[in-house]
Amino acid sequence: SYSAVVAPDSRLGMTAVVADTDDPEEQLASTFRMLRVMSYSERQDQSVVTIEPAEISSHGECLEPYDQLTLTSSELLEYPDAVESLQAWLQRGGHLWIRLDRTGVDAVRSILGDALSLSLIGESTTNSVLLKLNPEYSHVMFPTREVDRTFDEPVRHLRVVPQGGEAIWTIDDWPAAIHVPVGRGTVVVTTVDSSAFVVPHEPTRQGDPEFQLIPSADSISRLL
Repeated sequence: SYSAVVAPDSRLGMTAVVADTDDPEEQLASTFRMLRVMSYSERQDQSVVTIEPAEISSHGECLEPYDQLTLTSSELLEYPDAVESLQAWLQRGGHLWIRLDRTGVDAVRSILGDALSLSLIGESTTNSVLLKLNPEYSHVMFPTREVDRTFDEPVRHLRVVPQGGEAIWTIDDWPAAIHVPVGRGTVVVTTVDSSAFVVPHEPTRQGDPEFQLIPSADSISRLL
């Protein structure tokens, strides 16, 4: 048996963040901002819940209420039952966003295995990044090809070499967002702070998010 909360009147499951208890509030806030923007665009709902790895049992049914999960936990590997349940959930058609700048490479290896092999080359912090869209993407669907972002506080970026997957965005020719299918599910791995993908937005009506995705970032939202 298991207990869960299922969103009423929705054909889609819930959105959740798998986070550590001591995740910095600022980092969780940037994750929640992007999730709320994507969730609102797809289902007119900004609801996001938080799960700790210790709460995920070996029974895959415990994740059935969720359609989309975001992984920020660096402690996931301490909970092998949670890893197995995430793998099974993904194979059955789950949508997983992994914030590599928060989880580290080992978490990706444990969940994705040979589907996406990542070699960590190094990391940096910067106050400005130039995001470049995959040049093979349609110019008609994605007219904005580059987005220049500047931040008051430095953001973290991991430089990785992927074996497998498809780069959606790059920074200095290093992948910033990677898409890879796994079973019937799909995964997006980002290597830079999620604040790089959202910008402040003045709501036009009550209930609208106060942020929006950067131009041409709809590809990430559609995948997740």
